[in-house]
This record gives sequence, structure tokens and C-alpha cells, in this order.
Amino acid sequence: ISEEKMVVISNPLSEDLAVMRLSLAHGLLTNVAFNLKRGNEKFKIFECGRIYEKSDENNQNLPHETNMLGIAISDNSQDFYNLKAVVENLLSKKKFSQKLVTSTLSFLHPGKSADIIDLQTRLPIARFGEIHPKVAAIYDIPATTLYAEINTDILVSKKDKKISVKPISKFPVVERELAVIVDESVAVAD
Repeated sequence: ISEEKMVVISNPLSEDLAVMRLSLAHGLLTNVAFNLKRGNEKFKIFECGRIYEKSDENNQNLPHETNMLGIAISDNSQDFYNLKAVVENLLSKKKFSQKLVTSTLSFLHPGKSADIIDLQTRLPIARFGEIHPKVAAIYDIPATTLYAEINTDILVSKKDKKISVKPISKFPVVERELAVIVDESVAVAD
């Protein structure tokens, strides 16, 4: 995560809270570690929240706020493709052109992550994948932990897909069964 986008707080409560968050990942991965230390081994959690980026170099304007949905999965039976299906299912309700590319997020595994780019705005609408092994070691969580982040501001701005329905027929299909009684001495092949 680039430091030039960070919004520094002038009077933070602690050193850990000296900048406004650029991603929901830290909070969710901290919760993953907390749950694992208490014996919860298989779980899926999410968070809806805002991230903040500098809007200019001189801090003359308020930071840019973006509403996001973060998802973390800690379950060895789940893999990248399960997470991809979850993300694609969430995006499937909206109508927009998209492209799947390799993710540029540094805290995701470079070979097991992807971004879904909105072709109209050229911005990532979703980023997902396995956590990078070095990041997993820092949080003391399994390297198979999955993480996804969806930009809900872009998602909400897209039109819903039209669903076409047909009225139910006034004349329903009638299926008829034919039962034949045969003597037990007759073979099935006959």
C-alpha cells in the first residue's frame, strides 16, 4: 500500500492509529487471528466500512472516502476459486463490462489473486485472493486465508440486470403414467 496515499492524523490516539485506513484488510486479518487463537478454525467474516485516500498533495482538501465490503475466509476446504465464485456472485446482480487481471495488492499472493476491473471507470471494483505468506506470518494466520475487497460505491452506481419472466401457463403440462399389471412368471426382458 503506497504511503503517498495515506492520510496522516495530526493528533492520533496511539501510534497504531496514526493514519486513516487504506484497506479493510488489517481489521479483518486481526479478527481472523483473534478467532483462530480462540479455537475457531473454520469461519467467514465480513466488514462494511470506508477507506480514505489523500485527495491532494498539500492536504488542502478532505480525503477521498470510498465505501468498501471486505470478506475474510479461514477454512482449509475453501480455495481461490471458491472466493472467486463468491465475488462473482455478488457482482452478477449488476450490469457492467469487466475484465479479470492479476492483482496488484502487495498483501495478496501474487500467483493466487486477481482484480476485477470495471471497463467504464478503469477502476478495480473487486480485489481478492490468498493472503501473501509473509503477511500471513506477521498476523500469525494460515497462508491459505482468503481475502476479498469490493468497492461498493462503484457497485451501487451500476444498473441492475434486467430479469425477464414469463407468466405461468393457464394450461399446465399434464403427465400421464401408464401402469401395467403382469404375471410374476414373465421375465423383465420379455
